[in-house]
Amino acid sequence: MIDETIERIKAQNPPKDGDYIGEDGFLYCGKCHTRKQRDITICEVKQIVPVICQCRAQELEAEKEQVRRREMQTRIKKLISEGVYELGFALNTFDNDDNKTPKISNTCRRYVDKWDEVKAKNIGLIFYGPKGTGKSFYAYSIANSLIAKGVPVCITSFTRLLSAAVNFDKRQSVIDRLNIYDLLVLDDVGVERNTDYSVEQMFNIINGRYGVKKPLIITTNKEASEFSNPSDIAYGRIYDRILEMCPVRIKIGGESRRTAIAEKQRDEFIKILEE
Repeated sequence: MIDETIERIKAQNPPKDGDYIGEDGFLYCGKCHTRKQRDITICEVKQIVPVICQCRAQELEAEKEQVRRREMQTRIKKLISEGVYELGFALNTFDNDDNKTPKISNTCRRYVDKWDEVKAKNIGLIFYGPKGTGKSFYAYSIANSLIAKGVPVCITSFTRLLSAAVNFDKRQSVIDRLNIYDLLVLDDVGVERNTDYSVEQMFNIINGRYGVKKPLIITTNKEASEFSNPSDIAYGRIYDRILEMCPVRIKIGGESRRTAIAEKQRDEFIKILEE
């Protein structure tokens, strides 16, 4: 084992032009002037063995960091391909936040910064409010930030999941796959069709997530009161689970950002055509 270690160190830090023997009799690096040899005692016999000099140690660490970054990029691409079903939302990031609601923006950023604690305590979020006000933007910004850190995230909707689970043989596999992810984002909760089948499958999905005790984020056009007091009794047990899993509820108000963006684009197009 000792011989193998010595040979490995020699291979990692071979002698180079400029290396020299110091006054103590050991080989020194001609670049950083730190030792490339030292002595050890094995079975009462002193032996000179190679060691990594300081500059080579820094080079090796830089090489390891490059490998880690490449592996992380590969992992991120894989996470996006497997978990982000609406690829158009990949541009929803905090870098593109207009910061119109700084308190909400800061809360979302802290959710990412404190992810380890959030995950351990299973803290979910509900973003609710009118259409186009930025609910999905905030949810996706959180998701994209976590994906960039290598966290497995799934972003989807009940509508998409209900379509995927229409085959009886696939229903449990859909739920099982969702629960692999550390974070599940369900977008536009409340727009799905109200049928006995959809309600049953929605409960199975939420209950499955509840069982694995992993964070859930939902966005909805419904008011918070509709979750606490649903008009449809069939949704009661679903919303009870959601409220328990998502104790932090964030109301997104104001005018529709989609409308404002569309109006801005319209004005820009008119200006181009008038010039």
